[in-house]
Amino acid sequence: MQRIYLIPQEAISRLKQRARRMKREKDIPHHEALEITAKAAGFDNWHQVAEAAEKCKPIEDAYHRGFLLAFDPSEVLDTEDEDSPLKWEPYAFNLLQDRLFENYASQLDEEDPDERPISETLDPSDLQEYFSDDWGSMYFFRLKRSNQVTTIEQLLSLVSKNSFWPPRFVFSKGKLVDTYRQPALNANGEVVGIRF
Repeated sequence: MQRIYLIPQEAISRLKQRARRMKREKDIPHHEALEITAKAAGFDNWHQVAEAAEKCKPIEDAYHRGFLLAFDPSEVLDTEDEDSPLKWEPYAFNLLQDRLFENYASQLDEEDPDERPISETLDPSDLQEYFSDDWGSMYFFRLKRSNQVTTIEQLLSLVSKNSFWPPRFVFSKGKLVDTYRQPALNANGEVVGIRF
């Protein structure tokens, strides 16, 4: 069984800092400090760390600087089509789980008369459970070419060419945009479906 490594850019920075500190403290070559640091973090070598980080970079970039889209499992679009503008990122939830949780927890509680975020109205264990249930099964996508669109409207128009339903959520530069209530439109811009 092949192991999948996910390592965010901020973790890479911390590992590099440790290696630099170790290099100075032990007076060893930089490459040796990187190898020791990688092994201490559970990797076979530094090359494996670098490969894992490189695989994660497009996902993180989509979340922080562009668009990351989340679809309900029943509404996932066909990305096998070469013309699809989206790429499925099966490990996005695992990689971005902490950041996604912050977005989830900041949503307003629709049942709270004071309109507080759900992080203030739910028990922490319930909040974590609901997050896992609600978002853990989502399918996450990013644009194949990050410069394809610059606005949510352009994004939704592009996606509508390959998917009946718009995404459930869009993360635009790290901010949650709820697109769930957006109607499904045909090529003429006419409403052909509304979620309830």
